[in-house]
Amino acid sequence: MDNQRMMYRRRRRRKRRLQKLIPVGVAIVLIVAIIFAGVKAGWFESLFYSFEEADLYAHFGAIGDDYAVIIDDKDNGDDKEARQLKVIDGVMYQDLDSIKEEYNDRFYWD
Repeated sequence: MDNQRMMYRRRRRRKRRLQKLIPVGVAIVLIVAIIFAGVKAGWFESLFYSFEEADLYAHFGAIGDDYAVIIDDKDNGDDKEARQLKVIDGVMYQDLDSIKEEYNDRFYWD
């Protein structure tokens, strides 16, 4: 009789443990299912890096392969023509007026 009572108590304890674990297990399964559905539906795309490459010509305002762009700290992006440098045979050229305006007027040409 003592053995039967012990078995009965063990079953009750096991049952209570399972009853405590079932809501936790259901919650974990639901969280994983929501995350999986969110990833598949694209809900989290704005939170992660993209594998697409940006169009740097459009971003920095370059107009072609034979032009380079100057980027500096005080740049607000309004005057895109002043930031363009003409590239001829690997050498960059900028007109003298924009150089004097941007830097100083002690530059000279030869």
